[in-house]
Amino acid sequence: MPAPLCPRCQQPFDLEPFLRGVTGYSVATNSGGGPCPRCHETLEFRVASGALEIGFTYWGGSLHFDALSVHRVRGLRLVLSGPSVKAVLNGVEFPFPGPA
Repeated sequence: MPAPLCPRCQQPFDLEPFLRGVTGYSVATNSGGGPCPRCHETLEFRVASGALEIGFTYWGGSLHFDALSVHRVRGLRLVLSGPSVKAVLNGVEFPFPGPA
């Protein structure tokens, strides 16, 4: 599987450092933000079952996330437990903070 590509610097990046660097995740939009490990620009993303989606949030009657690119990642999933949100990648857990 190819590495996700940053839409800001156009460089592939490793997923584990990205997931460790997430600065917030909202259950309302099912999306979060975190810096690209290469250029450090903030990326908006969503974790889907087996995929990382990179895109943006917008207001269209209510706040929504729109994916611009989908990167298949075997073993990636999102786990919600009450207010707790984390990504799990091949058995490694990456807890996400709530939105800033």
